[in-house]
Amino acid sequence: MPLPIFPTEDGAPGDGGLIAIHGGGSTEVIGGLVQVANVIEIYPQAGVGPFTPTLRKGDPVIGDGITIWLQGSLLLDIRGEPTVTDYADMLSRWDTVRAKMLLPNYELFLYYRTASPATYRKFKSVNTYLLRAFWSNPTTLSYTLAAITSDKTLYTTAPGS
Repeated sequence: MPLPIFPTEDGAPGDGGLIAIHGGGSTEVIGGLVQVANVIEIYPQAGVGPFTPTLRKGDPVIGDGITIWLQGSLLLDIRGEPTVTDYADMLSRWDTVRAKMLLPNYELFLYYRTASPATYRKFKSVNTYLLRAFWSNPTTLSYTLAAITSDKTLYTTAPGS
């Protein structure tokens, strides 16, 4: 299993949460392991044919904007070991994460660090295009997310600003 990006345990690289979603008046750090965080920016050029999305993981989804692909597993520590043993806890966590990912026009943080000095990198007006959940592992629930925004600015502001 790949190592997570920006793990938060002492002695490991990084000190912030990688993925957080702000919407509906609150911010939710997704947590677990994130194996893929891929941002694709499309800038149409004169004379180049129209864009046709293929919807393969890692491909752009929109012809003029940002596509963000995330792949991760919930409720795992940085070594890939489960942090809960009850399947009901895992399903409850999925309900919370899924609800955030399905909000309209959310803020998607690709770096979310609230400790001093607070550091943020986010896209605004993000909408989920595809959300796939993998229910076949008894110790975690894995997901793939394709999210899109036409706002190409990478913001450095706190949630809601």
